[in-house]
Amino acid sequence: MVTPESLLAARNRLQRERRTRPHDPGLVLQLVSVLEQLDAWSESRRLLDAAVRRNPGDDELRMARARINSYLGDFGTARDDYLRVLEQTPGHAEALCALVFHGCATDAGGLPAVEAQLAAAEVPAASRFRLEYARARLLEGEGRFDEALEVYRQANAARAAAGGMDLDAKLRGARAVVGDLRPQAIERIGNKGHSSRRPVFIVGMPRSGTSLAEQVLGSHPKIYAAGERLFWGETLRQLILSARDPSRPVLDAIDRSHPHAWKRAGLSYLKSMAEVNGSADRVTDKLPANFALLPYVRLVFPRAKVIHLRRAPPATLTSCIRTPFTDPTLAFTLDDWARFYGLYEGLMECWRPILGSQMLEVDYELLVSDFPAQARRMVDFLELDWNEACLRPELNRRAVRTASLEQVRRGVHTESLDAWRRFGSRIEELQPLIDAGRSQVVEAASTAQVGQ
Repeated sequence: MVTPESLLAARNRLQRERRTRPHDPGLVLQLVSVLEQLDAWSESRRLLDAAVRRNPGDDELRMARARINSYLGDFGTARDDYLRVLEQTPGHAEALCALVFHGCATDAGGLPAVEAQLAAAEVPAASRFRLEYARARLLEGEGRFDEALEVYRQANAARAAAGGMDLDAKLRGARAVVGDLRPQAIERIGNKGHSSRRPVFIVGMPRSGTSLAEQVLGSHPKIYAAGERLFWGETLRQLILSARDPSRPVLDAIDRSHPHAWKRAGLSYLKSMAEVNGSADRVTDKLPANFALLPYVRLVFPRAKVIHLRRAPPATLTSCIRTPFTDPTLAFTLDDWARFYGLYEGLMECWRPILGSQMLEVDYELLVSDFPAQARRMVDFLELDWNEACLRPELNRRAVRTASLEQVRRGVHTESLDAWRRFGSRIEELQPLIDAGRSQVVEAASTAQVGQ
């Protein structure tokens, strides 16, 4: 597991190696990869600028620099590097796809260029997957929505078949979780965790507006937006492993494993976040999947806040299937995306009575249509004074590494509210699968309550 300590150690080791090999492109790329995770963006860009000057024909260096500049919102500079890569290596799949996703398809040769590349038998599977998404995006641009949806469906299915998440296993895990994390069990443990109010957990389905919410809050001078981190999951993994008593329910086992288990977990998490930013009053942790284990927030940080972004199922699912996620745990077929939404919805229904006033729920539709009021609502919830910078999230120059990196730079808009309707009734027809996934989780929770 990657931790702040391991990242700092890796950075120091790679910096020592560069003293003997200062111009090694491979070392530069390794070091930049580590620096990204430490939010050392200026150093990353400086290293890549120097490396590209020394090696102007190195595609990997240019692609890395373009990626960094995209994260930082410098899409013009990123575009120049992607185009240069295409000049040097005609048909470069990743550069071609990046230009399509950045809205520069014409520069890259448009749909004919993508289809020509797809026709090449030697295209690797990972590149082919992204090219299919690029093709679907361009079909949308031509108003060929039925064709685009079919390409998206096939691309999602192919990726899922190549090694996606076992959704049935995920559902079984969710049923077990709601059995262990019951309100009565949590109340029995009480408030033994850490008293810090610093962590802010932003959760929701992928593509539900979590990145926008974090961009708004990260514009506040007393809030540091840490992005999608794995620290919470690692903290909980260590906490659960510490119990070492499979004969007891997990919460009782943890509670008996150490007199200060909950507070100790809080200290571990705060230490990890301090390596990212040690001065802000609040630090946001925006990993959407943290919704699965929210009751642990109540136990480890009883005073911390959770902001839950909600978005209507058709819009959420449409956005999910249109996004080429790199996370293999999000490799789903279209139908499984619907079942996953149901799992999420069922878990959130179970967690609401546990978190109570510790959680604020924000509808994406309201966030973009009634933005000033919702922005103030989130800041008030975090018990901070209002700051006008929160109304101009597009001016926030922090790095954004999620699939929403372009949307958050555009400013708040309502254009995507009804975009799902382009694909007709096929999206609405997924509702029974959502309902089935939700019911499995809620029924498991009801059974657990009866069996206490």
